[in-house]
Amino acid sequence: MVKPKSFLMAIVAAFYPLDITAFWTTIPLPVRSNKYLAASRRQYFSVLLSAPLSEEEESFQPTTETSGRSSSPFSIADIAAPSALPPISHLHGVIFDMDGTILKPSIDFAFMRTAVHSIARREVEDGTYPSSSPRTKRVLAGDVLELCKYLSVKGQAEAKKVFAEVERKSIDSMEPADGAVALLNYIDSFPDVKRAILTRNVHSTVEIMERLLGERGCGRGFDIIVARDTVPGLASKPAPDPILYICGKDGWDVDPRHVVMVGDCAEDDVVAGNLAGVGATVLIDTGEDNCSGGGIPPENVRQEEYDQMRYPTVTVSELKSLVGMWSEAEQMMARENASRKI
Repeated sequence: MVKPKSFLMAIVAAFYPLDITAFWTTIPLPVRSNKYLAASRRQYFSVLLSAPLSEEEESFQPTTETSGRSSSPFSIADIAAPSALPPISHLHGVIFDMDGTILKPSIDFAFMRTAVHSIARREVEDGTYPSSSPRTKRVLAGDVLELCKYLSVKGQAEAKKVFAEVERKSIDSMEPADGAVALLNYIDSFPDVKRAILTRNVHSTVEIMERLLGERGCGRGFDIIVARDTVPGLASKPAPDPILYICGKDGWDVDPRHVVMVGDCAEDDVVAGNLAGVGATVLIDTGEDNCSGGGIPPENVRQEEYDQMRYPTVTVSELKSLVGMWSEAEQMMARENASRKI
């Protein structure tokens, strides 16, 4: 007897026989972000490829990882699933954040927030910035990179000195995240899958990172680098603009649904990825302070939408987990393809 859910999935799958990623991204974000994600996706693969569900898959419950503070809106224990990511062979590219993702956390966000917010507070208190402005809350407590543009020429210069100092110190302690080199080389084993760096840091720091990765055994550099000073006028995360730029005509020229965004900040990386409509977002929950301020949505994004966009597809505690997850997804697809041919 065919189960109603399996029958429905079979009908839907008939319209998406060759494009798993396209189907998966049509599912509403809260649905594909909840704790039943893993079981649902396994069922989708099985129905799609006309293979019966195993007892293990029928009773599958998401596994869990433990970690420190989660920067996503729910516990890391709510999400886990090797099959939650699209198989990497079905992707056009993977976009990585740099600090706290490819690199171990080394940015002193607490100092940066305190210093820049104090500059903003001074300008509001002395009347340089009008306290009656609807942007005052954003200026006093918002994202430090965004609020910088609202400061006076003097205030902007002071804020940029803070950024430069913090970023210079981070270079002195720069170290690849555990498993970063292995993951990048694993992705390179799929020749059609590209890699990009998307960071709110500066381009020169990315170049230093690439040299360090090469020294540690990374086979090549990134296909595209987008830092905050790479493309004049291009908005930074959490705006979707830089991801759409990477996927657009001046970049890979691909549908964002065939791209995965990986980063350590729900407020920047995950929101940017979800607003851009990528196929999946991965949150690396390092447990470190990675907040550049506020948790206030971009001006053109409603708070309700922003809160929803902070939900990643997958949360892991370490970057190196992704090799195992993608390997298992590929093995699952291979088994399903083999059973389909029998």
